[in-house]
This record gives sequence, C-alpha cells and structure tokens, in this order.
Amino acid sequence: MKKQWLWNSGLFLCLAIIAACAAGLPHPTDALVTEARRSDPSATIETLEEGRKLFIADCSGCHNLRRPTSRRPEEWPKIVERMARRAKIPTNDKERILEYLMAVSGADGPSK
Repeated sequence: MKKQWLWNSGLFLCLAIIAACAAGLPHPTDALVTEARRSDPSATIETLEEGRKLFIADCSGCHNLRRPTSRRPEEWPKIVERMARRAKIPTNDKERILEYLMAVSGADGPSK
C-alpha cells in the first residue's frame, strides 16, 4: 500500500514537472509558420504543433526542456542530431522537432 502511494506520488510529481515545462513553450502561430518556411516551404501550423508535442514528449524524458530561444536557429541542428541519436528518435520526429525549435528561435531570437 505504501509503495503504491510512493509510486503514484512520484508519477504525479514527474507529470507536474513536465506540464510546467511545457506551459512556457509557445504554440505555433502564423508568424512561426512564416519563419519555419524559410528552411521548409511545406511547414504548417499542424507540423509545428506536432514538433512542439514531440519536443515535449521525447526530450523531457531525459532532461529538462530548454527554451527554444536559448539557442540560435543554426545551433539547433547539431544539438538535435546528437540528442536524437542518443534517444533513438525516428528521423521524421527529429525533423519535426528541429523545425519547431528553429522556427521559435528564429522568430524570437536567442535570449540566454
């Protein structure tokens, strides 16, 4: 009984932390789509939202999420490539995550 309570408490805490981190990530807007289309003409609000969700789900499993604006757009490809390899993130998911991070960091600029 006590083990179950501890396990449930730990799970709740993890989910609360993930939710708090995700709350600060901007949802896609038309301005972000315009930014994303600089490197990918097929970018849409839907593909950027998918990238945001994948970023939250895949990346928060290993570490705290960085704000996309903590890096310049040209810095993200190397970082995402390295992390995707370690986490065994599929290529399509990696591309969506990268599209989202580059759009947000390009639109808002780095703010370290």
